[in-house]
Amino acid sequence: TEMNASGGEWITDVQIGVESLLRTSFYQPLDRGLNWFVEPALEYSRSGVAFYDGESRRVADYQVESSSAVLQGGYTFGNWGELRTGVEFGEGKGHLRTGDPSFPSGDFGIGNGFFSFESDTLDNWVFPSDGEYARARVQLQREDLGSDQDIDVLELTGSSVHTREAYTATFWGRLGVADTTPQVQNLHRVGGLFNLSGLAEDQLFGRTAGMVGAGARKRFGDLEAALQNATYIGVTLEWGGAWLDDQSVSVDSSILAGSLYVAMDSPIGPFYLAWGHAEGGHDRLYLNLGRAIHSRI
Repeated sequence: TEMNASGGEWITDVQIGVESLLRTSFYQPLDRGLNWFVEPALEYSRSGVAFYDGESRRVADYQVESSSAVLQGGYTFGNWGELRTGVEFGEGKGHLRTGDPSFPSGDFGIGNGFFSFESDTLDNWVFPSDGEYARARVQLQREDLGSDQDIDVLELTGSSVHTREAYTATFWGRLGVADTTPQVQNLHRVGGLFNLSGLAEDQLFGRTAGMVGAGARKRFGDLEAALQNATYIGVTLEWGGAWLDDQSVSVDSSILAGSLYVAMDSPIGPFYLAWGHAEGGHDRLYLNLGRAIHSRI
């Protein structure tokens, strides 16, 4: 909601479910061109974190809650890009709900400085047909700021989408790297539909995690006319993994995966019905409604 003549906005986001989020911020441009800005924010989040053994058996479930305050600002490049930097302070707790009691539980501190760059020319955030997306983020967690450990983190995400007639090709990738082993709540993870399909959501974790993928989908005009919604059928091929230390990162320890799916842009949100398969005999069916999975890639 616009709050003043200078273009200031009070923005509140609410997400309810397995991953819950409440975030409120005040976005205030600082110049006539509306390029420079500040955006203080308050955030509360709650999510479930699962751990699996080598046989894909679920061995522990955590609930992670955190509350934080963010002081940040930056510069926008028209409607396609943004530079942002700031500091974050807060606290949280990780509670073991099920699993081996030897798994750690307890409180943790949040204290970091960060810098990010984001570029977005996708023409649609749910089922894009053209454009690119890229994001780079550096986070410096420091005990002096309230963190429980000194750790440097780099996160990269990108995708490229191209369409010709009814066919769309998508290429995407993501990488997370830390200079030392993070705590449970900060581990990098891969797994799930289009994110090493065939595995459970965020099944693999480590100090380093990443994947690349390529996919193709076809839009069906006849079926779309009958259902009154954009309808697609697609296939993906994915490759990646997660590693607890730098020495274990290798091609041989990576996983090849893929998926077949049907998707629809329904009035109540994107719908996916998919089958995924990953090396090692991992097969999984996915049914999703309301979550824009393509926006993650």
